[in-house]
Amino acid sequence: MHLPPAARFWSNRSGATVVMFAILLVPIIMMVGAAIDYNVGKREQARLQESLDNAVLAALGRASAATNAAEAQAIVEAYLNATYGGAYEITSFEAALSKTATERSINATAVSSVPTSFLAIARIDSIDVAAHSETRVGNDNLEIVMVLDNSGSMSSNSRIARLKDAAKALVTTVNDVATGKVKYGLVPFAGLVNVGPGNKTKPWIDTAAASSIHSENFDKKTGRLSLYAQTGIAWRGCVEARPNGLDITDEEPLPAKGDTLFVPSFGPDEPDVGSGFINNYLKDDGGACTTAFGASTSLETRQEATCKYHGTSPAETISNGTHKGPNHLCDSAPILPLTDNAASVTAAIDAMVALGGTDITEGMAWGWRVISPTEPFTEGQAYTTMGLRKIIVLMTDGANTMYPSGNMNLTWYSAYGFAAAGRLGTATGDAAILKAEIDSRLAKVCSHAKAAGIEVYTITYDVADQATRDLMLACATDTSHAYFPTATDNLVAVFEAIGHSVGKLRLSE
Repeated sequence: MHLPPAARFWSNRSGATVVMFAILLVPIIMMVGAAIDYNVGKREQARLQESLDNAVLAALGRASAATNAAEAQAIVEAYLNATYGGAYEITSFEAALSKTATERSINATAVSSVPTSFLAIARIDSIDVAAHSETRVGNDNLEIVMVLDNSGSMSSNSRIARLKDAAKALVTTVNDVATGKVKYGLVPFAGLVNVGPGNKTKPWIDTAAASSIHSENFDKKTGRLSLYAQTGIAWRGCVEARPNGLDITDEEPLPAKGDTLFVPSFGPDEPDVGSGFINNYLKDDGGACTTAFGASTSLETRQEATCKYHGTSPAETISNGTHKGPNHLCDSAPILPLTDNAASVTAAIDAMVALGGTDITEGMAWGWRVISPTEPFTEGQAYTTMGLRKIIVLMTDGANTMYPSGNMNLTWYSAYGFAAAGRLGTATGDAAILKAEIDSRLAKVCSHAKAAGIEVYTITYDVADQATRDLMLACATDTSHAYFPTATDNLVAVFEAIGHSVGKLRLSE
């Protein structure tokens, strides 16, 4: 009869195999036991680190200019003993308070002795685990740019009024908890972003039709600001998205590189005939045009004629939820560059109005440009400035939208011109496809801004569209920076929570 291997092992009467097994069993048990004890020690080290982190934050939060080193150490030690405690003894503890005229910091180290179970066989009765934590407050400077949705949907249910209260509450909260210098910027956005009409002579505005998109929809290479002057209508300050991928970058605008410049928005007068044209505000062959248009005149010719703008003065009215005329979809209040003037910040927030479409991507791109140190706005400090945090708070109550028109333009005029020009990579009037293209740009601009070192908070206010919710979550620095309030939630409380998060004490190590 043949025994199985296990039976043959135990039936071996020589005893040699059993002895060998017994010899091997001890190191095997030791290795398994060491792994178990190691994991216990690792868990306790993490628990000790968490307790020490909270202890130094608590101590620094309670410390004042009059707090001395002994008092600070006592606070840390008492908090550590209360939160760590348990069966494991803290065998070593040190905490040091450092104070200067502008900064307070606490540096602490703790060691705990964790009894072993299996390693005690080898006369290793305990494992020492250590934690180190440092936090400081005092010289962190903050640059905070609020990028806020001012689209037409914000006019319902007092949303714009609640947003104004919430934005001012964030400013108040940060000012209460922050100890460094704080500057605020504001980027209201709708279908376009308003960079401010006072910037029309800046070198980063394309006044000479240098950009490849400047003369789109016009039969002559004519500066758009000149067309505004010819109509007697003032440019409200909006610009189009830059072409060829520059719309999602902070590349510095240079006169020698036309596409890096920002082109003033100008909603072309659309044809008098045909369907779906919502921005028809001039006679197609009016103004200085010398040839009358007939039935055979193409829609393209009617729309592109620049002569019709000369010597005319169209009425700017609100139609289809936006401005009608050359300032079509230029509905938002101007950008407020970074400033520490509280009155200016409050005034800019109060000046916000709810009107027009939604382009979150352009809003975010301009939030980045406002907070960066380079043109078009230069109020931001260098990214490498010690003790500086750059923060964007991006809020929307809707999805990116480009409105289809059902005519040769395929869409309404927008930050990307008409969809027929293909500046979004496709010439289509399909709203879903266009939204997906704008969404993809939002993902990229968020990624680029974060890579530059900008901290991003997002607020997705009562938005059902899952793609937008996912985009805003991904845009945030992390999940703790993303908020999803509903219409019934207190928007002020959300902004206050962000204010506390921005201004709170932070661990240095």
